[in-house]
Amino acid sequence: GEEAIEIHSLDPKEAMQRLDTLDIGRTVTLRASPKEDKLALTNHRHELLIVDLKTRELSVVDHSPYKVIGDVDWAPDGRWLATASQVDNNVRLWKVAPPKAFPIVLQGHEAGVLSVAFSPDGRRLLSSGTDGSIHLWTVPSESLALEICAVVGRNLTHAEWQQYFPTEPYRRTCSEWSEVTDQ
Repeated sequence: GEEAIEIHSLDPKEAMQRLDTLDIGRTVTLRASPKEDKLALTNHRHELLIVDLKTRELSVVDHSPYKVIGDVDWAPDGRWLATASQVDNNVRLWKVAPPKAFPIVLQGHEAGVLSVAFSPDGRRLLSSGTDGSIHLWTVPSESLALEICAVVGRNLTHAEWQQYFPTEPYRRTCSEWSEVTDQ
């Protein structure tokens, strides 16, 4: 078949819309955003893509040079995507906006990760692996802040904090480093 997205209505009077100009590849995993008209999908080219159904734009979030990205799930607030990797045995958390932000890597599986699923409140993430294990990750804002701090090697600026945690007041993410001022 052809690689395209078709939007159908339950109303038989509405015409089907076909998005055949987007280079989505052959879809492996597909999830709809719980908050926006967006799709997250993985494909045979080892890509994680986000399709904005309103603007008809396609964003490549990630590409694995080795193997298909196994599974993907949206956080209930629509701000994060989780992906499963069978290559490095890790789970990755991707901030949806802005696209191409660095992922938070959750390590712990001893073999490939097959599936990921957020809890309904978004505070937990489940992952299962080919090693037979199921991991329950606690993912409150505080844990994400510490992970981000570890990746960037400093406290977040006020602007960065607002970008990643807009509903929470600013606080230093790592006690061993001084506060960073916005430039």
